[in-house]
Amino acid sequence: MENDEQIEEPVRIEIPGHVSTEEGGIRGGFGMFSRGILESDEGFTFFRNPLVISVMTVTGLLLLSSFLMVFFYLFRTDNEVIVLHYNVYSGIDIIGNPGQAFLIPGVPLLFFLINLVLARRFYASRERVAAHILLFSALFASLAGAVVSVALSFINS
Repeated sequence: MENDEQIEEPVRIEIPGHVSTEEGGIRGGFGMFSRGILESDEGFTFFRNPLVISVMTVTGLLLLSSFLMVFFYLFRTDNEVIVLHYNVYSGIDIIGNPGQAFLIPGVPLLFFLINLVLARRFYASRERVAAHILLFSALFASLAGAVVSVALSFINS
């Protein structure tokens, strides 16, 4: 008895700029987006990953600019008391000495260091997305610290 049934090969669709996978799925795009999320991190250690390097660089520059702004515009003033918080509705509501202004960039720096340690641990355990979320949250915290430093520099000048 002869088997007349033939097993058909799956139909492969070719899409320009995309690569068909062995499972029949399609991944891809153009340039750096042609790889999957996890595959884009393959082969890179944590501190050699281009995304980690760029986020750490921008975060570091924001923190440095915040510290410099606090040092030159708030700490080196002749005033013994500076404005630390301003509210639109009630005006000045927190004042303090110039040394307390270093808490403004100090808290995002501490947040960045804690998130950096946690992100490295997540990255090592192949939780790449969680590591990137932690790094980007530290970036946004340092951005907020920079905005507050600029605002307080204008208020106190």
